[in-house]
Amino acid sequence: MSQTVFAFDPPARLSARIATSRPEPPRPAATAAPDPIAFAIGWDHARYGITPPATLLHQANPVRQGWSAGRSAFAGRRRAATPVVHDWLDLRLQAWRLGVAFEDVQVTPHFLAQIAATHCPVTGKALTRTAGADDQATIVRLNDEAAFAAGNLAVLSLRAARELARLRQHASGAQVVQEALGRAAQADVPTVDGRGQELSASQWQRLAAMCSYTTAVPDSMLAELPLSVLPPNRVRVLQPLQALQVVLTLLFCQNGYARTLCDLAARLPAGASRRAFQVFMHTLLARRLSEGAVLTRADARVAMLRAWTHPLVCQRWRALAGVLDRAMAGQLVQRTLRSGDSLAGCTWLDPELATQGWALDAPAPCLSGERAEDLLAMH
Repeated sequence: MSQTVFAFDPPARLSARIATSRPEPPRPAATAAPDPIAFAIGWDHARYGITPPATLLHQANPVRQGWSAGRSAFAGRRRAATPVVHDWLDLRLQAWRLGVAFEDVQVTPHFLAQIAATHCPVTGKALTRTAGADDQATIVRLNDEAAFAAGNLAVLSLRAARELARLRQHASGAQVVQEALGRAAQADVPTVDGRGQELSASQWQRLAAMCSYTTAVPDSMLAELPLSVLPPNRVRVLQPLQALQVVLTLLFCQNGYARTLCDLAARLPAGASRRAFQVFMHTLLARRLSEGAVLTRADARVAMLRAWTHPLVCQRWRALAGVLDRAMAGQLVQRTLRSGDSLAGCTWLDPELATQGWALDAPAPCLSGERAEDLLAMH
């Protein structure tokens, strides 16, 4: 399995200092707590002077035990509790309640600041921190069969996150992508009660694309999936074919793309694959030029996503995907990212690092969709 990491945006700055150079008090041995994970969560609540939810404050709860021990250890020298620290602690509590692994080496307050977004990639609406509002910023796992881990987390609106949770009541993994595409096809059809769906067809399509980035999806499904949304910052693209789709699209958002595309075409074996590649790129180029000769990078990204709504682009992408195998697609992506015209913010990860810390072999937790939905919002 190959993987590309996209980091389009510069890291967000934290509103207050999180790290400290002062020595920390030793944490009590993990064996002293019946649940070391919950104890550590309570301990870190005390580190930042934050009280855990009231439902966790009875004496027998391991979160309460860790919090009580931490309050004594950190008395008078707590760290500043920024909004991303609150999100980090809430996310760890959510993972613990769901019984899902949390990768705590890379997923830190600083990491959550890096994946912060101003607009929902699904609805396109501006995000807020208003608790319970449809546009509340909400951190979700894109692949529900993987851990709360770097590369598998993105920020959506609460409205989009709720719809994703409803899909997961009866589907998981690649089935979620398939279900979202099915909802997109039926988005304009009234339901039994006469009401339409919460998301539009294009929004369902974007939700399907978001989940597909970190999920093992068959190439046949990827060939039918237009690029309706670019991967958000720090989201990992697992499938070589989809990584190629993203990279080829992004090439048109910067200068000098003609030289890179000619080099890529020359590296394909003469025959069906090279012809399909050239036809697809000429089609994409025509759509790019129809938007104007000179565009800013931001406008170019919008224009290229709009290009994927054209039926001819999708048709010729399907033709190209049908003649490329995973190895060939991966080689083209690596060649692009390692060339002198490498795309800024895009990094290739070796296959063994692709899903490190994702706990893909862990048994799936048994929980209802209603419970998962209740825990989505980050306050």
